[in-house]
Amino acid sequence: MLENSRSVVKGRFKVNPAKRKCLIFSDNEGLSYIQPLFIGALESIETPYEVHLIKNYKEILSDTDTPLSFESVKELNIFDERNIKQLLKEQYMGTQLYIASSWKTAEYLFSLALDCGYSEEEIQVHGLGEKTEYVFCAKCYNLTLKDNEENVVCSNCNTVLVVTHEYSKLRKGYLGFAKTN
Repeated sequence: MLENSRSVVKGRFKVNPAKRKCLIFSDNEGLSYIQPLFIGALESIETPYEVHLIKNYKEILSDTDTPLSFESVKELNIFDERNIKQLLKEQYMGTQLYIASSWKTAEYLFSLALDCGYSEEEIQVHGLGEKTEYVFCAKCYNLTLKDNEENVVCSNCNTVLVVTHEYSKLRKGYLGFAKTN
């Protein structure tokens, strides 16, 4: 869903001083990305912000404390979709959403934000770690894991597919067409 989206940030988040509020979602992986410079930039322009630490089931069970350099952090369970959506919906108009997390978590939170009415321009995403991408087979309509090769063998029909740069949000994968000799 994040493929070819304007929301994906390469480098640092861009602070928009015109925004009324900033809502930040991060998992443990994303904390080091947002802590040093980004929070300082928000504080320097006096923009109100909230930080929400997203925890998965294992992190909730182990209840590990992560050292944080900012004052108030609220924890959210990644599996509590209802509360996350409620939090997104109750924000002021003009709220900027920042997501710094693993790709899987980032894609999930991005789709929830879109469902709640945020536009891509109101969301900035910095994904961390390995990103899982798929190729959509135009022959059998199956999704196959994408590797870094030009061609992929469909896991369903064994057709050699030429992977294009075209991404289908509907099919959630890059389009793959049967290779012709």
